[in-house]
Parts: sequence; C-alpha cells; structure tokens
Amino acid sequence: MKFVSLTTTVISALGLAGIAAAAASSPLGGPCVYKDQYECGYEPDYNNGYVYAFYCTSANIIANVQNCDCLECCGIDEHGVASCLPVARVSLLPSTCIIMA
Repeated sequence: MKFVSLTTTVISALGLAGIAAAAASSPLGGPCVYKDQYECGYEPDYNNGYVYAFYCTSANIIANVQNCDCLECCGIDEHGVASCLPVARVSLLPSTCIIMA
C-alpha cells in the first residue's frame, strides 16, 4: 500500500513539474527592458522558435504577447507599436526586430 502511494505521489509530482516547465517557457509576466513600450522578442523554446510582439509595462513586466508565425516578422511601426507582419512586408534583416518607417 505504501509503495502504491509513493509511486502515485512521484508520478503526480513529475506531472506538476512538467506543467511548471511548460508555463515557464512563456514570456508573459517575465522581465523586459523598455518601460511602457512595445518590443519584439525571441526565445528559442517558445512559439516554435518564432518571434513575438509584446508590451513592456511600467513595472518592466511583459504583457499582451502576440505570437508571430515566422522568424523575422515582428515590427515596430512609426507610433511605437509592435506587431506581427505579413511575410511579404518583411525585409530579410539579421535581427528579429524590424523598425518600420
């Protein structure tokens, strides 16, 4: 009986650890650099390796994440708003963040 309980406890703990690891890969709620501004971000283990647009709050916390569906299609427009762009509008620059004029 104790063996079954221990096994069940270990399996449950491993399952919860997997959920925590999956949640930790999301940038939402994580730190950011530029207060009160939109930014483009990239984390290899998040969003299938594609970039994402987000807003950095006054507390330097990532909020309002928008996942992009390509590697270099996050852009910041002339008003400072970041968004995912159609692939046709993206120039092939080495950076993941494109400043649009």
